[in-house]
Amino acid sequence: MRYVEIPNEERHWQPHIVCFDNHLRSCIKDNCAADIGERLNNYRAFLSFATLPIICSGYRDDRFTNIYWDAPRGIVLAYKYFVNDRAEYRGIACIGFNINESTVHIRQIQGARYRHEELAPLRWEKLLVKVVIEIAQRLGFKMVEILPAKKNEWLNLGNASQLKLRYDVTAKRIGFKWNPQKQVYEYSL
Repeated sequence: MRYVEIPNEERHWQPHIVCFDNHLRSCIKDNCAADIGERLNNYRAFLSFATLPIICSGYRDDRFTNIYWDAPRGIVLAYKYFVNDRAEYRGIACIGFNINESTVHIRQIQGARYRHEELAPLRWEKLLVKVVIEIAQRLGFKMVEILPAKKNEWLNLGNASQLKLRYDVTAKRIGFKWNPQKQVYEYSL
């Protein structure tokens, strides 16, 4: 597969990720499949391979104001709301990652505050990781890695079990393998 040059001059949110729709239907929770109906059309994913300006952690993007970035590149899972009779996409979750010549390194899988209702019907963590895997494969990367919960900078006693589910369990369920030397989950492409 040919390596594709990734733009880095400025932030650029691609309006919709083609492979997203393929994964969306497979990530609906079984108990929600009958109820989601037309709402399924309200979900979109936006991608930025351009460098987001990270200053320490927690960069807040001007387009998706409820998403705080911990990595220089990412995907936003957005939901369409109607504000003053105008459709507007707002971020409800994100996945952030670093890249090098051959690897995409996922270091952030995060739901936005107060968006439980929109996230509840989806296995959204799985959805975002699968989209990253497909994009990485299409762009010629060799590996996708996920940082385990124990190495997450936001880990504390109050969120340890939630982060373990979000990072470690998601990685294992998708087929990532633990690399004890590097202390990351790996998925070979």
